[in-house]
Amino acid sequence: DSTHTVNLNYLLDRLKGDGKGEGGWKVNFNNLRVRDSRFSLRSFDAEPMAYGVNYSDMRLTDINGDVRHFNPGKDSLSFDIRSFQFREQSGFVLHRLSGTFSEARTFLKLYDFRAETPHSSMKGRALTLKFTDYDAFKAGSFVQQVRMLADLDPCAIDFYDIGFFAPAFQETHQKVTVSGIARGTVSNLKTKKIEIRF
Repeated sequence: DSTHTVNLNYLLDRLKGDGKGEGGWKVNFNNLRVRDSRFSLRSFDAEPMAYGVNYSDMRLTDINGDVRHFNPGKDSLSFDIRSFQFREQSGFVLHRLSGTFSEARTFLKLYDFRAETPHSSMKGRALTLKFTDYDAFKAGSFVQQVRMLADLDPCAIDFYDIGFFAPAFQETHQKVTVSGIARGTVSNLKTKKIEIRF
């Protein structure tokens, strides 16, 4: 919005309260199911992108999800994803995601996950995104400012899907099988015990 505050942060801050048991909301639920829903996240100063996911202007439709063990904490959030799917306005489609998710102001983590798109199938022990704040997800900032750790089991990945996040691969249809560990930003990715097969 115009104050450069993500509306979701406002909601999460209200859930947390002041840390002394005062204010905030008291919410108790364990499971959450979402069917045929929509979600929009648009920054007040969002600029259009020619291709790919624009983190400053995201619009998800056809959202279906089944979340268990929902646990909002004082400064974090965690839950188990039984299933999650959506379509993003860029054209990226997630058919299925499952795993254990945790979030705080400086990281997003997904453990023991599986993800499927129309072109790719991934599974792994961990996928972590670390950042100083959510401004790192603005258009043009992600590849330089968000540090990743990916610990992948053998996965079939199509560069077409990667193109939605790294436009250099836009419209590239090339499947690879990947396993191993990758760390760093998209612009400076280092690998360990990586195996790639074309």
